[in-house]
Amino acid sequence: MRRENVILALIVFAIMLSGSALALTPNYVIANSEDWRDVYSTVIYANLIKADNGFLTSSKAGTLLLNTIDAKNKNIQIISSSKVPYIVGYKTIVAARGFNTEELTFSDVNLELAKQLSSIT
Repeated sequence: MRRENVILALIVFAIMLSGSALALTPNYVIANSEDWRDVYSTVIYANLIKADNGFLTSSKAGTLLLNTIDAKNKNIQIISSSKVPYIVGYKTIVAARGFNTEELTFSDVNLELAKQLSSIT
């Protein structure tokens, strides 16, 4: 019986790790900023991590953009400006559509995204 518990614990642990890895690997990145420099940096970042990308052009564009995202792109990373976001709390809207969502909020998007890329060689 003890061996079965160990095997069950290992299976649960492996499932937890695979879910975490999946959440950390976005396949779609959204720029949520009124500053074109933030948008440009986000598009470059998305291309470097080989993810599709989009950006908001107004507060009304938030839901419109989600309608254009292919259903296979379930892991969405939102890069939001802390200074000039189009939509505050955009993560909630995206998650309500059934996407796995991570939101990173920065005051200096380009500098912070450069730090995110340090693991890419």
